[in-house]
Amino acid sequence: MCRRQGMSAVLALVLATAHSAVAAEDPEPTDQDGQLEGLGQSTDGDPDGALGGIPDDAGPDGEPVTFVYKPPAMVNPAGRIPAVTRSQASGGAAGYVVAPDHVAWTRVASPDLHFYFLQPVETPVEILLIAEDAMDPELEVLLTQGFGPGFHSISLEDLEVTLEFDRVYEWSVSVVADPSRRWLDEVSIGAVQRVEPDLALAEQLAAADLAGRAALFAANGYWYDMIGAIFTLMARYPDDPHWPVLLADLLETAGVGDSDNLAELL
Repeated sequence: MCRRQGMSAVLALVLATAHSAVAAEDPEPTDQDGQLEGLGQSTDGDPDGALGGIPDDAGPDGEPVTFVYKPPAMVNPAGRIPAVTRSQASGGAAGYVVAPDHVAWTRVASPDLHFYFLQPVETPVEILLIAEDAMDPELEVLLTQGFGPGFHSISLEDLEVTLEFDRVYEWSVSVVADPSRRWLDEVSIGAVQRVEPDLALAEQLAAADLAGRAALFAANGYWYDMIGAIFTLMARYPDDPHWPVLLADLLETAGVGDSDNLAELL
């Protein structure tokens, strides 16, 4: 089996068992690694386990945590790999990467990548991840099983894809309307860069609970870690409306895709 076929089979299995974090039937950890069964994201917002952090003792009844996302200082020249949504005029269903319009950070070697659809998608969906200076993609799969409306994610850790420090990667979700006319694809593009937190931030993260870490991620440009932490909080507290509302507000402020109906999907 070739690498692409093997990756396709693994990714199809991952996505077939995944569902929205807020719909998780069992929001509690199911093993010592803190993973939710069937989900790509970690239950403690620290998938690599490197930063520790105290439990989220405040729970859903504590004072609501609110914050805004602050883009990072760009390590790479702005616009070298834009993180934008571009759609061709096919009139078909579109997918949207959960990414802002700039190169956003993660501290995780293999982060989860989130995307969503506003309507059912019956045509193939291509997911691609490629480094800025590479000829060949790190990940390239064509999925044909169909998707319902809502949020979905892939786990790069499960797919054994690792990001190198300070290297910019472009990733995209393409809804393939017609395989023979790929220019009709609806394409949404994001960019991610793995950046090591400085010592002061690492110490703050290690001393914070999950909600506090989400706020620290937001304040320091770690978009992907912030998103992962919020999805984990939604899974942990499925009856708490605060986190879906905050996430929808963050996505709308960052101009992520079509944000008008996001609250209905969360």
